Amino acid sequence: MKTANVKVPLVVKATIFSTVLGLMCMGFSHAKPATAAAKGGTIRFSKDNVAVKEDVVSVNAKRNVVKAIEKRIKADKKAGLKEAVILDKKELTKAKADLEKSRSYLTADKKDFKRDYVLAINNCKKAVKEDKAELRKSKKKLQLDMWKKHNAALVPDAAKVAEGRKKLKWDETALSNEKRNMKTDMATLNKEVKKSEVEPAAVKSVETAYANVKSDVKGWFKKSKKS
Repeated sequence: MKTANVKVPLVVKATIFSTVLGLMCMGFSHAKPATAAAKGGTIRFSKDNVAVKEDVVSVNAKRNVVKAIEKRIKADKKAGLKEAVILDKKELTKAKADLEKSRSYLTADKKDFKRDYVLAINNCKKAVKEDKAELRKSKKKLQLDMWKKHNAALVPDAAKVAEGRKKLKWDETALSNEKRNMKTDMATLNKEVKKSEVEPAAVKSVETAYANVKSDVKGWFKKSKKS
């Protein structure tokens, strides 16, 4: 049995074509906005970020202790306090071990923070890849229906293509944002870590105070010998 070829009026064809074209263009003009997670300006993955900051504080504090003990050893050597030097060196060994432990935690937490971003970026890449495959499939169906003149299917086909383009645009934006945020956040953390390697003024003030105490003690000993 032959199927009847129904002639579609030119006006109807024009209407269908303009509708299809309009739906396809919507994919570019109404892209879904990026979520807060993909936007820049704030540090992501707060748990690992807090851990890194706490590690930086710990490294600073423990390095201050090491430097203060090292200064004390020099002062005790100069003063000829042999027993004090031995005790200081024992304390220095423990302080250095504590410092290395804090540094190892800092390194590990920085790696965890970076892994969080790498995982997020990989998920975005996977989403973009899937979007492109789905969009190719939708376009192919639209082209096939146009070639076969399945006019009833053109509008839903075009709507699917438009939706696919919106989703692709959204996921590509999310991927771009994740990459940018990773670069920005890692730079911020690295800057904080770098600051922790600079000797703070607090250490110098501790050392100055200790030197003043030593000077007072030495002066007291001299006075007591004279008397």
